[in-house]
Amino acid sequence: MARRDSSVNVKRLIDAGYVIVTDTNVLLGPYRFSPDQANFALSCLSEVLDAIRIPYMVRKEFDKHKRSLNAARSKLMQSPVEEFKKLVDGQTAKAEREIGQLELRGFPDVALLKGQCEAAYASIASLFEGYFDDRAVLGLIRDDWDADLPDTLVNGIDNLGHVMQPPTFDEILSICEDGARRYKRKIPPGYMDAKDKDGIRKYGDLILWKETLRYAASTGRNVIFVTDDAKEDWWTKTDDGYIFREELVKEFGKETLRACGRSSPLDIIPFPAGVFYEAVAASYGIDQADAVDRALLITSDGYVNNIKDEAFEEIASDLVYSQDDYLDDSITWFGSEGVTSWDIEESDFNEFRLIRRDGDSAVYRLTYSVTMRGTSHDYWGRDDDTKEAVLSPGCEHEIAGMVVVQLNREATITTDFKNDNEFRCAKLFEASFHEVGFIDYGAPDLDEAFWFPGK
Repeated sequence: MARRDSSVNVKRLIDAGYVIVTDTNVLLGPYRFSPDQANFALSCLSEVLDAIRIPYMVRKEFDKHKRSLNAARSKLMQSPVEEFKKLVDGQTAKAEREIGQLELRGFPDVALLKGQCEAAYASIASLFEGYFDDRAVLGLIRDDWDADLPDTLVNGIDNLGHVMQPPTFDEILSICEDGARRYKRKIPPGYMDAKDKDGIRKYGDLILWKETLRYAASTGRNVIFVTDDAKEDWWTKTDDGYIFREELVKEFGKETLRACGRSSPLDIIPFPAGVFYEAVAASYGIDQADAVDRALLITSDGYVNNIKDEAFEEIASDLVYSQDDYLDDSITWFGSEGVTSWDIEESDFNEFRLIRRDGDSAVYRLTYSVTMRGTSHDYWGRDDDTKEAVLSPGCEHEIAGMVVVQLNREATITTDFKNDNEFRCAKLFEASFHEVGFIDYGAPDLDEAFWFPGK
């Protein structure tokens, strides 16, 4: 049974000398994926870039389709709702023309049919609009590519010299002749293309397979074979999923054994593209950032800028009544009564960190530079007549330090990240102050009782 488990350690295989051979659909896939899946796939491919080898036929087919797919992707990402409306409008107009023909030929109840069709198409359009309305994040992250990233990746592979040498014209003719015989007997791969492709095109899968065999045999390299083609001429469908066709495994072993003069055949490990990405992610510690993760990345700077002042105000009272909770040993003297309440003289926002996703929220920590001033007293007893507490002359302290505020931001697929200025659970996470100024109002000479750092 050909291995295809996502638990396979791809890094270990590459370190052992395996190369990765991909088909065309693997490289074109990111154009068709959702934004988060596309970036995940590209991250995985970029991680193993040095190990990828592309058959010449794959490179040629990629160049043939990349521009149209990138244009279609860009168009959809820019205005998915508008494009779908155009599609629905086109179908509605087509239906109206057909209904008009029924009306001209005297079919009964045509007006009723027309109304029902219009209502049905309007309902479909409303469903699509609702999908994006309920998932505002999709409009925000729909396209953050600053270049044609799949093309950049493939060019990087080409620049490494990892595109296989092109087959000669005679070799292609020989493969096509062999393919005609193989397809009649349904020998994989490629025979499923015979019914809807013509000329050399119908033998594209067979040519890339032959290129893979030739490369493995000439270099003696074991192969990780990745394809996004799920047709039966690559895989056998079972109750447990898909298994790479046994004929292909045997052919790979037979051809490489004969060419390399080895005592045992070379190894081929096939993967469907999705399973391959999971295996690479597990092997290299790549996190699959979903739509919400990407929205957080895009909007966090603006979000924090909007809420930083309000977040500090949320915890200000904790600082005001903190007594000596956050003071270090630099304090000159702190009376027995301490500081009843501090006055916040200044607070400046410094930076933030997005710590983690926690369920349906994102956890942020915001750091501020804060200066406070307060007066401490010593308890001297009580007045005999009034019984009121008698306190010593005050000692004024100026303290400065860093304050960290932790808060939670809603982070779900329905969050309007672009206009989000809300937070919850803001709390004082950490604070540390040192004394930067001191006045003892009970000293005989106040000039001697005032100091600054460095004294």
